[in-house]
Amino acid sequence: MEYNDLLAPMDGEWYAIIYYFYNKALDLDTDNLSKPVWDCLGGLLFKDDQQLKIRIAGSFDLT
Repeated sequence: MEYNDLLAPMDGEWYAIIYYFYNKALDLDTDNLSKPVWDCLGGLLFKDDQQLKIRIAGSFDLT
């Protein structure tokens, strides 16, 4: 692997939860916000984003 030669991407199915914590409302869609996170982990932690079977995104207002 280009960036990580110690760990090979994992096989199998993935189930993912991402939480977005904020203190200023930016009217961001948390589902769309989570997609780039999984895009950049593809090839590093898992081989293909088709391995993501369930993807949940949530947000918490800290104000």
